[in-house]
Amino acid sequence: MARIKNIEIEKGEITVVLGITEKEYTMFGTQIDGLAVIPTSDEFLERKLVTGKIGNGNRIMVPNKFLEQNGISKLRKRVPSRLFEFNNEKYLFIKLEESSFLPEFEESDTQ
Repeated sequence: MARIKNIEIEKGEITVVLGITEKEYTMFGTQIDGLAVIPTSDEFLERKLVTGKIGNGNRIMVPNKFLEQNGISKLRKRVPSRLFEFNNEKYLFIKLEESSFLPEFEESDTQ
């Protein structure tokens, strides 16, 4: 598991130095952007979700109230995910919604 070694705050920019295992380093490969650093303690992972097998498919059940509280109006049927194993513990990371960081341009009527 990654561990924070140092944090520097200078002129509004925060630099974090992490110590990671060789296995984690290999997993990153050439990925340098879009990294998520989150705690894995039970206190931080507070929401319990229902898991189970239904017929031939597997499902992760996400309560409607949880989605509504977080502004997610519609749960996509197929979502990207990845299972990670660290220190003999398994974590499932699920992408529930796409970001809207891309600007949307409108055409103007001026010529």
